[in-house]
Amino acid sequence: MIVTQIPGVCSLRLILNLIATISRIHTFHLLKGLTSLLLTCDYLSIWKSFKQFTNKIYQLIHYIYKLLQLNSAFWKKLKSKVDDVLSSGRKKLIKLNEQAIDSSMQIYYNDNNDNNEVAKQVIVKKLKKHRQKQATLLYKAFHDGLTGLPNRNLFFNELKLVLHQSRKDLSYKYGVLFLDLDRFKVINDSLGHVIGDQVLVIISRRLQNYIKASDTVARLGGDEFTILLRSLPDADYATKVAMKINQELAQPIYVEGHEIFTTVSIGIVTNCKQFSDQLGENSFPICPIYNHPEDVLRAADIAMYRAKDLGKARYEVFDLTMHREVVSLLELENDLRRAVEMIKQNPVNSQFFLSYQPIICLTTNKITGFECLVRWAHPTKGLIQPGKFIPLAEETGLIIPLGMWILRTACHQLAVWQKRLTGRHVCSGLAYSDCNFIAHNFTMSVNISSKNISQPNFLEQVNEILAATNCQPHCLNLEITESLIMTNVDLATAVFEKLKNQNIRLSIDDFGTGYSSLSYLHQFPINTIKIDRSFVSQLDSDTSGQTLKIVSAVIALANNLDLEIIAEGIETKAQMNQLKQLKCRKGQGYFFSKPLTTSSVNELLQFTSLTSPFL
Repeated sequence: MIVTQIPGVCSLRLILNLIATISRIHTFHLLKGLTSLLLTCDYLSIWKSFKQFTNKIYQLIHYIYKLLQLNSAFWKKLKSKVDDVLSSGRKKLIKLNEQAIDSSMQIYYNDNNDNNEVAKQVIVKKLKKHRQKQATLLYKAFHDGLTGLPNRNLFFNELKLVLHQSRKDLSYKYGVLFLDLDRFKVINDSLGHVIGDQVLVIISRRLQNYIKASDTVARLGGDEFTILLRSLPDADYATKVAMKINQELAQPIYVEGHEIFTTVSIGIVTNCKQFSDQLGENSFPICPIYNHPEDVLRAADIAMYRAKDLGKARYEVFDLTMHREVVSLLELENDLRRAVEMIKQNPVNSQFFLSYQPIICLTTNKITGFECLVRWAHPTKGLIQPGKFIPLAEETGLIIPLGMWILRTACHQLAVWQKRLTGRHVCSGLAYSDCNFIAHNFTMSVNISSKNISQPNFLEQVNEILAATNCQPHCLNLEITESLIMTNVDLATAVFEKLKNQNIRLSIDDFGTGYSSLSYLHQFPINTIKIDRSFVSQLDSDTSGQTLKIVSAVIALANNLDLEIIAEGIETKAQMNQLKQLKCRKGQGYFFSKPLTTSSVNELLQFTSLTSPFL
């Protein structure tokens, strides 16, 4: 007996035909006693090792051709491939069509008959095993490995069918919910990913309890889930489901002795409402952006993030206003990328510019420095305020090159002003380190992002900028918000210590609006605390006196810790006087000056002596 393996694939059509003939073929099961030749193959691959059996191979394949009633085109193609392989000795795989699955068949060949008639039988071996394997692979391809829920692929397929149904039947209503767990990262970071995975499994089971059997819950990945609601009974059904989910998921989850609370933000898309084209009289029973699954998920995702922005643990229904806002934001992002790319190629050719707000000593009313504030002069949209594009720069990572450009520009400008002011006074002939003029301690405050700080070459970049601009390190004051510090405490601590060793000053911006942890005042080498404008603005209008007590406590804390204190957003004389009484040392705001352009500061410094009061 000769046993040889021939690898290959079996087309789906062939498998179906083989299944249909199993009962007939099974009568030849195992064919025990067969002694001449046994070929075990996977169909449609021929090896030259069988060249000596050329004619018999043709007979075997032709038998299969007749048995399975394959078309003549297939036979010609197969015969051509066999000829090619046998003549060239090259191993080649013949694949009939795009739909192919792994399978096995055995070709039993026996020519022991006296009349040399060939007895040929074909049976399917391991077909069941292969079909089970294929079913397993198919299941894994369309289901989430952790929760067993349908995955993105299956959800998209089902959503395609629903969209097709809604286009055929305009009365057919559906809804899609996009769910994102709130602060799930905290669970993973504090309790570990094993606990986090168990939480996801429990939540997936809960979600299945809130929907009909005909609906679909899927896990897209991470802590994101989607729900497809079919045949909505009314326009409010989707929001009712979302409300129920929010209520139920707020209940505690118990995992390995831990009591865990989580909430979810939900974005909703339905085709239950008509959307009018505001530019005309057209009205669409189905919003055009819902023609593809990707569009539906994008819309639901937009609504979900709106829910997060409005406080989390809630739902929002998508509307075209959201869509227009997102389109506008995307356009702004593209413009921002181009503007940042311009300064990377040529820092002088920039759509961005810096404004400088004076920081005043409240005791002497003298200018002690400036805080630089970036502005964007958009070529078509005009002046864009930082509150609109800085968060976008943070989200996209564009703040990294933009932040370094701001730092370089501010340091250069400070060095220019210091040189100009020092040269006008008696100490101009002295070495810089020996000069006692106030310009020597003139400071520049620059807001810096945590994304910049987290860059591995951040310190090297700062040193390079200081050297290139001839800016003195002790005159640079880097401002960081409380919340940004707490994103990575260990990294912030290490970087701040190195900055301190280089004599660079550090400020906590918007104090009182973030974590306000007293521990980091001791942990970090902070030089300055800046009281947020939200507290300062209420000093002369708070009848309860609570704001005054808070501001007083913060100032006292800073003074006791020998920290510099700066009040932001001073707009009235009454606010300034109250801060002076509370022993706040410095301040800034529109009462003194709005942010000034470079030319305006030049004029100010030209006609104002820094040794005389600013006001």
